[in-house]
Amino acid sequence: MNPEKEEPDRTREGVIRRAYRWGRRKLAERGGPAATALYLYSERLRRSGTGWRYSFVRLEELLAWSLSWAPSLSGFDLVIGVPRSGLLVAGVIAARLGKPLATPETLRSGLCWRGGPGAGPTDKAGRVLLVDDSVHSGKTMNLVAAGVRETLPGAVVETAALIAAPGSERMVDYFFRTVKVPRLFEWNMLHVKKGALLCDLDGVICENCPPGTDGDEKEYSRWIGNAKPYLVPSFEIDCILSARLEKYRTETESWLRKNGVRYGKLLLWDLPDKDSRKGLFSEYKISRVKEVKPEMVWESNPGQAADIHRATGIPTLCVDTMTMHG
Repeated sequence: MNPEKEEPDRTREGVIRRAYRWGRRKLAERGGPAATALYLYSERLRRSGTGWRYSFVRLEELLAWSLSWAPSLSGFDLVIGVPRSGLLVAGVIAARLGKPLATPETLRSGLCWRGGPGAGPTDKAGRVLLVDDSVHSGKTMNLVAAGVRETLPGAVVETAALIAAPGSERMVDYFFRTVKVPRLFEWNMLHVKKGALLCDLDGVICENCPPGTDGDEKEYSRWIGNAKPYLVPSFEIDCILSARLEKYRTETESWLRKNGVRYGKLLLWDLPDKDSRKGLFSEYKISRVKEVKPEMVWESNPGQAADIHRATGIPTLCVDTMTMHG
């Protein structure tokens, strides 16, 4: 389904917003320390002035909240999850309450999961709960709910979202918690892009280098070629930043191609040897982040993630701890 193209906001406020975004983009594109400092300063002012801060919700929180919420949702004959993220929440609720579980697609086939192997018929579904992980505009929920009601014309279909944006609470019959926007969810961060992204390599896109491997050149080269992929986004990463040395570019690019990682730039450390990096990791990454000026950074190391955000003000997700700075 292709949504209609949204008409630009032609009000005075809309024109001002578009002019601001244009100026911000142009400033981000300019090089040099003065332009970079001005860009980062303006971004800090924008975020502090509006109270702008990412709300990050971890997968463990989704599970805990769903389990706490489930007892208040008793009395339904069937639980339907809105794929993909809503199915996570719906599955927990159905399991806790011992109710059949379906998706809109299986529902159209007249099937649901009843707890045993395989799927059974969706008979006797008089009261149905349609579940998504979150609600903001309400468009997705309204569209799916209309389809479910058409499939089950005799059923009472009620809607639920684990997380509601402030002001969106009444768009569903039930919600569990309000979470401010902008927000990022761990369970869909690999599929929903939040602006220009700069991403660490080892410990994020691929596994961390095993202890002791870095000091053995033959073992290290072998590891680069065979490292296990870890968090590979389904979208294109704007820039990959790694503390690997520049001399490993060919092997690194080969691994990225082999594992289907899409990216714009690959920045490696142009130093003569690994020993030259000691004590300079945060300094190096901060300098490259300032050069690229992304809208978000994913970093594996907790200390370096904190340093990057402290020095730049750019929202930085530490993947090791799943903690959002900013």
